[in-house]
Amino acid sequence: MYLKYIPYKVSFICDIVVNIIASASANRAQPGQILADKLIQHPVEVRVAAGNKKSLKRAIRRAKRATVPAEPETISPIRFPLPESYTTTSSDSNERFLVYDNGSKTARVLVYCSRVGL
Repeated sequence: MYLKYIPYKVSFICDIVVNIIASASANRAQPGQILADKLIQHPVEVRVAAGNKKSLKRAIRRAKRATVPAEPETISPIRFPLPESYTTTSSDSNERFLVYDNGSKTARVLVYCSRVGL
């Protein structure tokens, strides 16, 4: 049987994959970067046994989408002021990118910009 030659137990590999997907919701990085950061800690054999890279990225994107709030149909449910997660860049640099918010209840204008984008 093929499985007896795998040096790592399947449950160990499953734990790694579950850990990667669980950390995706709290991480604002791209799926490829999350995957690379988590898998680099393990030997090549574990990285190969973890599965197809495209499938893992898809699972990470799905986990991230589950934490994003639904897009509002009207302007009224949008909180004022906006939560910090909507006004700053990734948690690494934490740079403010909401340049302007007029705070209007009927015709709200939000202007986003980063130093890199200028």
